[in-house]
Amino acid sequence: MSGIGDRVSWFDQHGQKASQLYKYGTPKIPGLVATIFFPTNSAELDDDDEAVLDAMVNNVAYRLLSGGPLQLQMIGYADPRGADSYNYHLALHRANAVKAYVDSRVARTVKTGGYSSVLHSRGETQPSSHWAYDRRVDIYSSYVPKRPALVLDPIKITGQYDGPLSDKFKFRVLLGASVGMGPVAAQDLSIEIQNSRTGRRRAYTYTGAGFGVSFGIDRPTGWTEMPVPVWLDVDDFEGSGRVGSAGIIVGGMVLVFDGPKERGKSSESIALGFDGWDLNVGFQGDVTGYWHKR
Repeated sequence: MSGIGDRVSWFDQHGQKASQLYKYGTPKIPGLVATIFFPTNSAELDDDDEAVLDAMVNNVAYRLLSGGPLQLQMIGYADPRGADSYNYHLALHRANAVKAYVDSRVARTVKTGGYSSVLHSRGETQPSSHWAYDRRVDIYSSYVPKRPALVLDPIKITGQYDGPLSDKFKFRVLLGASVGMGPVAAQDLSIEIQNSRTGRRRAYTYTGAGFGVSFGIDRPTGWTEMPVPVWLDVDDFEGSGRVGSAGIIVGGMVLVFDGPKERGKSSESIALGFDGWDLNVGFQGDVTGYWHKR
């Protein structure tokens, strides 16, 4: 971009009101979308100026291709040195240089109507705090899209939680049995769940039907602690679910709880796998079932 200290040519489709790319002028003007700065006594565009204008033309192309219309105004300025008439014409030449460049690029890029541009010169009539700021062309757009809202990633805040919820629970089998003969299988299981934080307990009885070739007896077991992906209490596991089991003599189980998802407490069903929970021969998987609180 044009290197004149911190006077750097800029473009922002959301306008000067939202842009952080300029450092001059008050009040902020929403329709001002770009500024091109010039050296003393010059109306020439350098490569960086053209790169800024090319970015603006690409944005204009999207607007026109989506239905337009769109008008740009190029307003030229000069610093207060020199005669009024000289500065007026210098500012006019600067605006014309910007307009000619943009018009030619739009005509080459977009083969559709809806685009127009005008230019004005204000010479040295509106001086700013520094002469380098005054050697410029401001570009105003008839269309300025609203800047989208900023969305930040969630921030995890650590600290002490004193409520009743937990993300770890202990599970144990009270009693159960399963039998499967090909496409027909049934399972009945009683378990107890304990909130690891509060010690609160709740017993559940599961009944389900599915498929498999198995015979199993679920004997009482000790506690197994498992993490869950959301914060819950022991009452939140009630609802539909499934149970899968497999093994020879000593097997394993997968318990699926749909209740937290059904009540909006979780985005997904909670599936927990356990080793060595049952005396089992074969395999069985339930298609449907339900966890009842006792």
